[in-house]
Amino acid sequence: MVGLLHQEPAAVQLMLTADGRRLVTQDADRWIVDQATRVTVSVGATMAVPAETADDLVDRADRFMYTSKQGGRNRVTTDADALNG
Repeated sequence: MVGLLHQEPAAVQLMLTADGRRLVTQDADRWIVDQATRVTVSVGATMAVPAETADDLVDRADRFMYTSKQGGRNRVTTDADALNG
């Protein structure tokens, strides 16, 4: 999933949106064949930087998603603070 955010401060909005998506999914009931199943979300979130391609942006977010998965799943990994300056 790709989301475009247009609010400031960008780093705060990025983290709130990504973590909010994770929490909504985590807290929702999922039923598979009459059995409650826990679902988690691993999120990689980043902000576009000038002159980068869409592929570069998606590749960076993808790396952060795998970092979240390797860190124990159900996490958000981002570089928002570094990019926000």
